[in-house]
Amino acid sequence: MKRFYIWSALAFLVSFVSVIQAQISPEKSVSEYSPDKKILSFLPACQILQSSSEWWKPDTVVLYTDSDVYRYISVFNSKGLLESQIVYLLEDNAWSYFFKTSNIYDSHDNVQECVHEEWDGFKWIYAYSYLRTYDSQNNLMTDIYKEREDNAEIEQYKMIYTYNPQNKVKEYLHQIWDGDDWQDVHKTIYSFDESDVLTEAFCQQYVDHNWKNLWRTSYAYNTQNKLIEEQGEVWSGDSWIYSCKPVYVYDAQNNIQEFYYKEWTGTEWKDSWRSFYTYNSQRNPLKETLQILKSDQWENNWEATYAYNSNGDLTEVLSKNWQDGNWINAKKSLYEYDQLGNAYFGSSFYWKGDNWKECSGRIKMYYKSQQIYDLYGQVFSASYTFTSNTNTDSNIGWTNGGLSGLITVSPNPAREHISIKSEMCNIEQINIFNQKGQLVKKTIENELNVNDLTPAIYLVQIKTDRGTVIKKLVKL
Repeated sequence: MKRFYIWSALAFLVSFVSVIQAQISPEKSVSEYSPDKKILSFLPACQILQSSSEWWKPDTVVLYTDSDVYRYISVFNSKGLLESQIVYLLEDNAWSYFFKTSNIYDSHDNVQECVHEEWDGFKWIYAYSYLRTYDSQNNLMTDIYKEREDNAEIEQYKMIYTYNPQNKVKEYLHQIWDGDDWQDVHKTIYSFDESDVLTEAFCQQYVDHNWKNLWRTSYAYNTQNKLIEEQGEVWSGDSWIYSCKPVYVYDAQNNIQEFYYKEWTGTEWKDSWRSFYTYNSQRNPLKETLQILKSDQWENNWEATYAYNSNGDLTEVLSKNWQDGNWINAKKSLYEYDQLGNAYFGSSFYWKGDNWKECSGRIKMYYKSQQIYDLYGQVFSASYTFTSNTNTDSNIGWTNGGLSGLITVSPNPAREHISIKSEMCNIEQINIFNQKGQLVKKTIENELNVNDLTPAIYLVQIKTDRGTVIKKLVKL
């Protein structure tokens, strides 16, 4: 069975992103910078979802890749937290189980256990899991990763976090399981000034029963506490050697205006590459241009432009490469939104020859310009459900839960025709809406031709003598 990773960590991402940002981002500094990674790309950061939030969350997503079609069905609990997600694979025009993620929460709504399972054709088989513990401040203390080996759950590695009185991570320890005991691998120690601002990250590796220096990074800030410089060093022999230095320049609104990546030549800091950024009046990024220093001359390398609708939602990302003195189209992603600002459709294109061709690439799902999920595919189509911890009904105004189980829509997904049936109530009218809320079909017949509908997710409103039901329809 194919191992499918695009979203396999969804449960961890949605309910745990605040921990990741707090614990991992300081360590992800100078050692990971490169022009290829576009580290300063301004695609919006992940929205941190709190259990007290009211939120529209994607409950059904269909993802088309170059070779396959996947469907993700998410279930949220009464507090709006992701409880489970099942990934289906389209095979012979029918959905087959593929992958499942389940979350178990503690009394403070922290993810206590995240379990991933694979479908073997007959039953769900344990694949891997994360087991987490927290302190009284809900800070992550331990994170143990296990996976299946010879039909047994075997520990693989463990992360241990300790905090200062301000709940900032002061040490991160990584261990691996050797079959008998946990063995230290590396640790990172974080230092802060009197204002609790990060000033240094220092990493060591455990070798031959001793901790040995690996790398360290120091951080400098301006008077507004904006990061202006990171100085990276690596341990070589018995001394620290400069390695790289990212430098940030801000405009009057504290947007990053320029970024320089410098490398140590042995005697001085020398520019390697740089980026420039422009913004609109809403401080949304409009353009990012990357240049590389070659033979002491700056040369264009890559450029991205961003477009938005009247609500400020990102609708297009267009990237170009510099070739022979001209900007040449490279990649493009397009997004469409419903009235609430949820991206219900996204597509990825590559420039081939003299035309745009739909091709798998990096596409994202946004809510009001806040990134929700990072995908890799050609096209996604999504529908959303309202979640809130202040009301246990997660489908307010959308479905009649008891009646819904009495009505079937088949086949689903469908290409040409659907049949809507019920033995317990009389169907009086059927309305089909697209994700913009626009009525695209209206009938009193139970058999419908949907061949003229474009591939997407639709809402089928079924009015009966016992109430109204909303069903989702996936049109292929």
